[in-house]
Amino acid sequence: MNILITGGSGFIGKRLVKELSKNNTIWLISRKTKTNPNKKTLNYDDVLGFNKKDFIEIPKIDVVIHLATHFVSKHSDDDISKIIESNILLGVRLLELCNHFGYTKFINASSFAQSIDGNSSLPQNLYAASKESFTTFLNYYAKSLEFNIINLEFFDCYGSNDSRGKIFDLAIKTFTENKLFKMSQGDQEICLIHINDLIRAVKKAISLFEINKGISNYTLLNDDNKYKLKELVFELKNISQSSSVVELGFYPYRKNEIMDLKSRYSKLPGWNPKIDLSQAVKKIIEDDYNR
Repeated sequence: MNILITGGSGFIGKRLVKELSKNNTIWLISRKTKTNPNKKTLNYDDVLGFNKKDFIEIPKIDVVIHLATHFVSKHSDDDISKIIESNILLGVRLLELCNHFGYTKFINASSFAQSIDGNSSLPQNLYAASKESFTTFLNYYAKSLEFNIINLEFFDCYGSNDSRGKIFDLAIKTFTENKLFKMSQGDQEICLIHINDLIRAVKKAISLFEINKGISNYTLLNDDNKYKLKELVFELKNISQSSSVVELGFYPYRKNEIMDLKSRYSKLPGWNPKIDLSQAVKKIIEDDYNR
């Protein structure tokens, strides 16, 4: 199978490319030119978009996986153009490219932050608003141009060698150093998915194209990977066997904080998280901090 992936250089993308490369030919969209025997890179220009000549010379793409994004939880004026270009313009240009060449199977990574109440279109921030806006285009291409689209709702993920500075990684680093950990009151919920479980979810989504028609919206939210943030932090402290002190209430809640995680979408069929948190955390500490 020939699979085209955007965002292949990110934390999720790298792991996904490595896994899918075992049995497929991977083509990457990138602003940089580089190739290796198992994956090819096709260029994208922020101003000019895609060069269709590049795609004439490759085999027909069977599945497109759109991971590329520009994320900021709180934007500044400098972020606005990057958010629009990465989260809307790139995606629409990609859909147009797919329509031109007949690539009709499309997986989109959406965000739980697109709905703060889990029922309607109420984005948490500008990043989430841009992601939510892109779903309008997905609906158009699915219903008017007969695309086969799976819109997959992502949540926080974790794993070894993660340099994104997420609260999970900050907590583990602090606890392994036995330092003070400052956080909010921590009554908000978080859905935490191991990177290997996330990759399994994407692979499952690919298999659903055999029965999927039009656009389907699925979530990875599951009771087995949902926590109160403070409960998760104290669990990480215990697993780490840390003497750190956790200071609750040091930071205020963010604007539009999502206290109760819900989803507008149905669960991804045939998928549940399998990775045990305790064993995964111990491995992360061993791999990343006990070298």
